[in-house]
Amino acid sequence: DWATTTLGQAPGFDSAEVRAALLARATSDDDEIVRGEALHGLALRGDRRCRSLLAAELEQPGDHAHLFTDGAKLCLGIDQEAEVAVPDLLVALRANRH
Repeated sequence: DWATTTLGQAPGFDSAEVRAALLARATSDDDEIVRGEALHGLALRGDRRCRSLLAAELEQPGDHAHLFTDGAKLCLGIDQEAEVAVPDLLVALRANRH
């Protein structure tokens, strides 16, 4: 997870290969922390593919939504410090899928 976090948080490293690596971690890694970091990295790069993936993660039952809310806010252009309920994030992510 540290490799994904480091790469994801370094927007100066942005290429098709970097985005492909983040997307691969976001879609195939069993660790939800890794998926969250990968999606945050894609959101930081403005990659719209993260929208549907973030929505899918936020829709999952359990208490892991906190791993994906910052990525969702970033993806939507919402201040990271803003308190936004998960259902509101889902509505916004769905509205912006195109």
